[in-house]
Amino acid sequence: MNTRIKKNLTISCLTTFFTSSVYAAQIYDLAPESELSQSSELDAFDAFSVQNIFTYQNGRSNTSDVQQSGLNRSKSYQSGTNNSSKINQQGQLNTAHSGQVGANNNSLIQQAGFRNIAVNQQSGFENESSINQNGSMLSASVIQTGNSNSASLSQIDAYNSLASITQYGNMNNAQITQQGSWNYAAIQQYGNSNDASINQNGAFNLATIVQIGNNNSTTLTQEGYGLVTGLAYIGNSQVNVYRFN
Repeated sequence: MNTRIKKNLTISCLTTFFTSSVYAAQIYDLAPESELSQSSELDAFDAFSVQNIFTYQNGRSNTSDVQQSGLNRSKSYQSGTNNSSKINQQGQLNTAHSGQVGANNNSLIQQAGFRNIAVNQQSGFENESSINQNGSMLSASVIQTGNSNSASLSQIDAYNSLASITQYGNMNNAQITQQGSWNYAAIQQYGNSNDASINQNGAFNLATIVQIGNNNSTTLTQEGYGLVTGLAYIGNSQVNVYRFN
């Protein structure tokens, strides 16, 4: 790949990562404004004085399961058929949003701790997404557009870290695992049948992976402090494994 192109892609990846993190932290409305504007439930949704649960469903055979312990808030939006959303919150001042448009999508959000934010957004068919947070001041987002994509994001024993997975295409697989403090990770996949994973353990680490094409595989591991890695690939059937410590 041309060095200038690869450098520009890496910069673009880092820029998009920070944009995505802010986007998730804003906690956007998952349903069209016209569908929610008349809801009195939303008037007090931003207040943490009580537990807040909002669910909107349009279609058939959709299921939304929310369990809360503590002063937390959740919002679930479903439009389509046979979509499943599960949110489990324990702790205080956690926020979870799940949005599904299409059919046979599965979304799982589990939160334990203080002031964590999680967003799952799925558009298409048979997508799988899970976010697991245990810590404080964590932000995580998964955005899937396409079919049969799989995303897993885990922030365990973590503090003030951000992670983002974005998938456009079909049958892509992405995984992010974070442990430690002040870590940042992002995966972006554009194409089909790509596989990417980021594992972070330490503090003040930044990692990004961008895949554009089909059948690519990238694994990145960071163990330590102050590590910065940006990887960007255009093409097909590339396999790369990296470890930094």
